[in-house]
Amino acid sequence: MKKFFTRNLFELTAGGMLVTASIVSFAAKSPVSGWTALIMAAVYGLLTVAASFIFRGRGKTDDRNTRSLSSLTVSFLTKLDLPALLIDSNGSVCWSNNGFASLEGGRGVRFGTESSALFDGELTVESLTSSADTGSRIPIEAGGRYYSLRAYPITASGKKYWLCIGFDETELTRSREYIAKHNPAVMYIVVDNYSELAQGMKDNYRTDSAKVSKLLNEWADGFSGLIKEFERDKYICVFDEMYVSGMQNADFDIIDRVSAVTGDDGGAPLTISIGLAAIDGSFEEKEEVAMLALQLALQKGGAQAVVRTREGTSVYGARVRAAKKDSKGPSRNTAFLLVSQIEKSSNVIIMGHKNPDFDSIASALGIARLAITYGKRPYIIVSRNDTGILPALHKLAPLEEYRNVFIDDVYAQELLTPSTLLVITDVNNVGMFASQEVYENASRVAIIDHHIKKEEFERQPLIEFIDPSASSASELVSEMLEEKLPAGALRREEAVLLFAGILLDTQNFTRGTGVRTFGASFYLRGAGADPGEARELFKNDLGEYIKLASIERNIYVYRNTKVAISFFDGIGNDDDYRLCCTVADRMLSINGVIASFVLCQVGDSVRITARSGDDGLNVGAIMESYGGGGRFDAAACRIENITTENAIASLEKAIDDFFAGKIRRNENENTAS
Repeated sequence: MKKFFTRNLFELTAGGMLVTASIVSFAAKSPVSGWTALIMAAVYGLLTVAASFIFRGRGKTDDRNTRSLSSLTVSFLTKLDLPALLIDSNGSVCWSNNGFASLEGGRGVRFGTESSALFDGELTVESLTSSADTGSRIPIEAGGRYYSLRAYPITASGKKYWLCIGFDETELTRSREYIAKHNPAVMYIVVDNYSELAQGMKDNYRTDSAKVSKLLNEWADGFSGLIKEFERDKYICVFDEMYVSGMQNADFDIIDRVSAVTGDDGGAPLTISIGLAAIDGSFEEKEEVAMLALQLALQKGGAQAVVRTREGTSVYGARVRAAKKDSKGPSRNTAFLLVSQIEKSSNVIIMGHKNPDFDSIASALGIARLAITYGKRPYIIVSRNDTGILPALHKLAPLEEYRNVFIDDVYAQELLTPSTLLVITDVNNVGMFASQEVYENASRVAIIDHHIKKEEFERQPLIEFIDPSASSASELVSEMLEEKLPAGALRREEAVLLFAGILLDTQNFTRGTGVRTFGASFYLRGAGADPGEARELFKNDLGEYIKLASIERNIYVYRNTKVAISFFDGIGNDDDYRLCCTVADRMLSINGVIASFVLCQVGDSVRITARSGDDGLNVGAIMESYGGGGRFDAAACRIENITTENAIASLEKAIDDFFAGKIRRNENENTAS
């Protein structure tokens, strides 16, 4: 009764007022008004009762429909083949259907079971929240089948729940796995410098070529690959991507096997370089990426494999040294391209690497002479702190053409225009450019270097001439000058400095020389270079000799690896590091030593310089494991925030890893030096 009066308070009040009006009218002896009010009250009461009956009847019908729909929904989810379960905000299971109970991981799940204990902890409160917020699905595996679980947020009685429904994606997952395994991979293989080597062993040409072809075909048969020789000593191979991991785990031992089978007659062993693309895309895209990978392998010195996958680039092999290139063809082609770009330029800015040595400054001078000859104003970026170039500056002092040529990086920024050509010599590691800011702001860039290429450039240079088989950047630049300079155009002082650059990187023609090295030296001698005058540039004063002796006093041979290690006592500077480079070269003259490493702490970092003999180990690979770089026989790196003692311990471990085949030359955050 109380509920009745509460629900119908407005209607009862209105009816009472009409009855009261009727009584008042009769009392006032106004029967017409009284009967009118009484009739209105009766009609209003009937309408109110009818409306109340209709609407309340509808409300009862809606309540019944709602209860019926809820029952139908629960019945549907219970009988649904797809797994479903309800999880509360505390991560406890409140309910699950028969489809979920049929899963291997869903059997025995009861009310209150922690969801995080299911399916290797995939169903946590955090993952459910993320799935509900982002619309993503949670992958689970049960009984060899694959499901993706979608969490739907539900609020009931003020509490939060997740209704999780799993979708069977077993066939889709297996199809993806099959496609991934059988996705075609494309691989290029070339025999390094066979044309140069064949000149000295024509009698063995057919025999060695047949050995390589047979070995490569047998290797390809092992992974059901289709391999074809499309040009002499150049192969292309197509195979299933599932075999790539096996090649990587074996460190592409086919490279060593080719060297072993072609060097068993006592002659120079052959080496191969490999470029492999294991990516998504068309055959045309894969072929292009494989070719780029091969070019990178050659620029890194050859005798190695560069693999491009969806995750990035990896380098394997590099345990044997590639043969020298005796052809000057690439230098000639680069000379023509460079002159063409110089002629299109408003000015030419040149720079080498930080803390430049004679090879860096001399190769820059050679490019400057090329610019002067073709009517363009050259500028060379140097730093006031680069004391190592002072002998070169003194040598150039008599030449009027070099007044105001040497500038700092701030002034170089002001000289940059859209038509400026920036030429970078003796370095290809962006972090070691004399001015990284100038490089980033220059729109036209050419790079000429002889160090192993560390990584791809974000912007492809106009000219990229990287030849690790050359002894020095001075050798490459001298070949270009010989091709494009008129007779007598190279000044004697320039020739002396270029000769000094070659002397520095070859250690007086005792390391890393080839036919091209002596050809470039012969050209420089013809331009007036005096070897004795060039050697005068390397003389040390008494204080430097004392430091050299102290560094050499710390030499020791690590275990039985034939690797010599030394270090500079205390904290040094750039000049001390140059002395360490000298000691590293000298250490190779120790009987039985195949490689040398010298460490020098400069500020908060330790810089390591490394050298290797012709038959030594690949110091470039070891230095690249620290983020450094260089060549097979000469490399360096810088390790930040470390002491000399800890750096030595780390280096010894890296040497052990190299001999164990664990060095993979992956990039890290350290910078080369």
